[in-house]
Amino acid sequence: LGIAHASQARLELATGQAATALLLARQALAELAAPGSGAHRAGAWQTVVRSLDKLQRADEAAIEVRAFAAWAATSSDASITLAARLVQAEQAAVEQHPAEARPLFEEALGMARRWSAPDILREVAASYGRFLLAQGELEPAGTVIGLVSRYAESDFDAALLQAELYRALNQEQAAASALAQARRLAGERILPAVFSAGAAQVMPKSSSGNGLETNAQ
Repeated sequence: LGIAHASQARLELATGQAATALLLARQALAELAAPGSGAHRAGAWQTVVRSLDKLQRADEAAIEVRAFAAWAATSSDASITLAARLVQAEQAAVEQHPAEARPLFEEALGMARRWSAPDILREVAASYGRFLLAQGELEPAGTVIGLVSRYAESDFDAALLQAELYRALNQEQAAASALAQARRLAGERILPAVFSAGAAQVMPKSSSGNGLETNAQ
């Protein structure tokens, strides 16, 4: 039941239902306390933090990040370590601490690249790439996002990430093409607010400055 709740929580967050996602993810945390459930529990904890940040409850998110990191430090599972590093990086970005976020993102990306697991690499590259775009670091952002460009034809997040990069580079035609592909793959997932009007025109970066706001509110 805990695994099902964790999966449903991620889906709810992806479709813009942060409050429901938070409720389900917290249920999953309680249900996945048994040994052997660590990787699924880490995923649920990620969703708790991301949901709280989406709900603009950053202080609560920070508390959860500290608890998550402390728990992860007791595990020898490298997937749990990676999940914790990524969440720590994302929270540092939300809190406007880019110098703290950057090495955490780099560590998570290094681990993901060594594993060569496409789903994990896409998740880390998307988060780090958006952080770099928000910082105005277009060249390194392009390098990071390029790691997952091969998946853009079949993966919604990868296609959307390409659209965001091309928009930042003022490449409107390429942005429009990538956005169209993302729409074809979206299903029930929500496009970022900057794309919600249906245009791929150049827009200013997120007012939060962290580049991690990927769903319309």
